[in-house]
Amino acid sequence: MALFIDGKSFAQDEMIIALGVTMSGEKVILGFIQAATEKEGVVKDFLQGLIDRGFHIEQGLLCVIDGAKGIRSAIQKVFGERALVQRCQWHKRENVVDYLPKHLQATWRRKLQGAYEKPT
Repeated sequence: MALFIDGKSFAQDEMIIALGVTMSGEKVILGFIQAATEKEGVVKDFLQGLIDRGFHIEQGLLCVIDGAKGIRSAIQKVFGERALVQRCQWHKRENVVDYLPKHLQATWRRKLQGAYEKPT
C-alpha cells in the first residue's frame, strides 16, 4: 500500500488530499480536508482520522510527499516506524528547476527526468 499526500491551494484555502494505491495498483481517494495550512497539527489530525475510519497500516506503508515538513512530521508521529517516506520526484525536480533562469528550465527538466529514469 502506498499513500500520496499533498496540498493544493485554492484562493485562501489549502485542500489536503490523501490518495491510496493498493497492491493491485488501484487508486483510491481516502480523504481530503480544507485547511489554511499544511502544518503538522492539521495533517496529524487528518491522518489520525483516516486510521479512525479504518485505514490499516499494520503491514507498513510507503508515503509519497512533496517535501512539506509539516506533512513529514505528521506521518512520523501518526504512523511511526510503519511508514517509509519517499520524496515525490516530480515535486523535487520542479523545486530544483525553479531556481534556474527560465531559459534553462526546460533543458534541466529533461536532464533530471532522464536521470530519474535510469535503473541505477
